[in-house]
Amino acid sequence: MIALVMAYLLGSAAGLPLHGPDPGTDWDYAVAEDNISSVASVGYSSGLVVNVTCYGGGTLNVVVTGLPSVEGDRYSVRLSRADGRTTSLPTATLASGTLSVDYDERMARIMRGGGELVMRLEDEQSPPVAVRIDLPEQHANLDRVIEHCDRRLDEPRDSLPILTDLRSIPRATFPPARRARTGSSEWARVEISCVVSAETRLEECQVEHQDGGSRAYGTAVTRAYDGTRVDVADPTAAAGKVVHVVVTGATVR
Repeated sequence: MIALVMAYLLGSAAGLPLHGPDPGTDWDYAVAEDNISSVASVGYSSGLVVNVTCYGGGTLNVVVTGLPSVEGDRYSVRLSRADGRTTSLPTATLASGTLSVDYDERMARIMRGGGELVMRLEDEQSPPVAVRIDLPEQHANLDRVIEHCDRRLDEPRDSLPILTDLRSIPRATFPPARRARTGSSEWARVEISCVVSAETRLEECQVEHQDGGSRAYGTAVTRAYDGTRVDVADPTAAAGKVVHVVVTGATVR
């Protein structure tokens, strides 16, 4: 088992003791018999366990168990690495010592690479909780799960904050669908991310994940949203943040 130290902190996590992992260790890995789902996990002597699971080849899920039981269940999470990498998750749930997060792919990616990970959980009612973890030196098995769920292993915009104070979900107008020669259609779900410009418009939209439909359909979705204006209370604070949009619908074959 790899050692882990946890503490309630009002300030920085610096100064907490940190024990190193065994040389050459990797995440544990398991895959279902049908090869549809897979999991990478790492356990610690304190009882804390990190599980990164790909369900059905499309849903990525990160859960941390064995955390302190504290009052309050809705948190924002900031994750930082000794090599300078950081990312933030605007919403997470901590209940009975189990942490579940939104934007799981961000958390999965920042755990790639050995060494220290500091996880700081904050809400408005409770003292912050800081957890300091030494991750396995190897991460090939973690990569297998991330790629199994068709997610990128590296994403530069993970370092950008996610915009959460949208007054309404951005909407785009799509051109009429072409009539299918076969008369058949396929359901598709496309998740895209876009960066908010200084003029509070979406730009640099890209597909984060797609289920069903063709690559051309995902490209059409990103093009439709590029340039769409977002409705926010503070345009200045919104600039440079990331917006995630999910589009579902039927596409022709």
